[in-house]
Amino acid sequence: MSYDKNMKILLAVFSVVLFSVSFAAAEEISWETSFDNGVSRAKSEGRPVLVDFFTDWCGWCKKLDRDVYPDEAVVALSKKFVCIKINCTSQHEVESKYNVKGYPTIVFLDGSGREIDRIGGYVPAGQFTKYMESVLKKVPAVSDTPPTIKVINASINTEENKEAKFTIKLASDAKVTIKLYDKFNTLFRIL
Repeated sequence: MSYDKNMKILLAVFSVVLFSVSFAAAEEISWETSFDNGVSRAKSEGRPVLVDFFTDWCGWCKKLDRDVYPDEAVVALSKKFVCIKINCTSQHEVESKYNVKGYPTIVFLDGSGREIDRIGGYVPAGQFTKYMESVLKKVPAVSDTPPTIKVINASINTEENKEAKFTIKLASDAKVTIKLYDKFNTLFRIL
């Protein structure tokens, strides 16, 4: 092989490796910055919440950002949470609500905003993932499949026969009410 051909092959291999490394490094935690939006999203998606209370001047907070949050296992587990970062230098309302006294403080919540667990201070990535796994065991599993129907209650207004209500109780204990109107009137008369 000629020198030019070897250089082209070496350059191609180097480019593929460099692209792979930069693609892998792009994987990171997706953070919400609004507490209310994050908790609302967690409730609607049925996921727990990870809230990082930090300040701009906190050295341990910066170490957490630099050493723990980029960790591959932490990033993978973070996809099962709604992750929220609260800068306590400027946002004090939520900090007071959860009785945050030092930084960093990581508070794990359910979708209703109730505290499940907390980490006070810096912990390394391995320990951080253990907290995350522990929280996931304490909340219902996050599922991509729709909930199954447990109970169906139906009532038909027989006087007017214009409306029927069906209340479907889902596995998640959520209720969905479906109303059927005039176009189904004849169907209900037969019943």
